Amino acid sequence: MKISGRPIFSARQKFSTDHYLTTRNAEIVNVLSESYITQKINRMEASIDSDPGLAIGTSKELIETMCITILKKRNIEVDKAWDAPRLLKETAKVLKLTPKEIPDAVAAAQTIRSVLGGLFTVVHGICELRNNYGTGHGREAKFKGLTSRHAKLAVGAASTLAIFLFETHEIRE
Repeated sequence: MKISGRPIFSARQKFSTDHYLTTRNAEIVNVLSESYITQKINRMEASIDSDPGLAIGTSKELIETMCITILKKRNIEVDKAWDAPRLLKETAKVLKLTPKEIPDAVAAAQTIRSVLGGLFTVVHGICELRNNYGTGHGREAKFKGLTSRHAKLAVGAASTLAIFLFETHEIRE
């Protein structure tokens, strides 16, 4: 599927922090970097049509990985019992994303609060999709999963959130 003559999902520059690629290009893959995130996004996108359940499951995994890594890099203790929404809540707090921490003096503060509140809804939805239709749980042999269009939704949302968290982490560090 294409929009404006361009494929919706394909390898492309996704970050606005171009300087980061040149300064950290030699990092190994298990360290939070643009190349690591891009690799995960490309893996999710590659499985959308062939294995939508894997794409959905990996979407949740990417969000969890981003949050855990950012928290640990900032010396915040991560409780193993925290689910993805709780991980995002703690990450938002440390990155100063939570709506109550945005001063009303900021232009369009209510709109910013609304968009940031949507982040939490997105994560909750991806978790529900993964629990019901993604990888990570055994299923009956006759189980019918979701289609690639649902996987595109999860992958797109998780990718956007991961990049936003990463760039915010870089700016706040």
